[in-house]
Amino acid sequence: MAKKLRQGEIEHRLLAYLTEKLGGPLDGYFSSNYDSCAELVKRCKDHGSDPEQTIRTLIDIATHPNCWHAKNITNFRYLLNHGRSIANDHREKFAKQTRLSAATAKADEYLARIRAGANGHT
Repeated sequence: MAKKLRQGEIEHRLLAYLTEKLGGPLDGYFSSNYDSCAELVKRCKDHGSDPEQTIRTLIDIATHPNCWHAKNITNFRYLLNHGRSIANDHREKFAKQTRLSAATAKADEYLARIRAGANGHT
């Protein structure tokens, strides 16, 4: 049986990117990391998104110090198994931040109108 070739350029760039973001080698064997990465690339292509940009963004989110998953991500298998959860957590935080920003802007407008009225401006 011939040895499986793992020469995908995108996969190798993504493996290097995750290694760089973690600051050290990935847990597990190269073959399992490569295969998990290749599966993520395939899923992205199936959904019509740019796999390299999408997975880099997922890596950036997952390795951010404020992300709960940052302490657990050590290889591509983790990203494959928890990618949806990582993305959903990030979306929820972004939505909360957006709602908070909108509420703060409304409060600022309201206070500005009150101050303008207190200073004799209407």
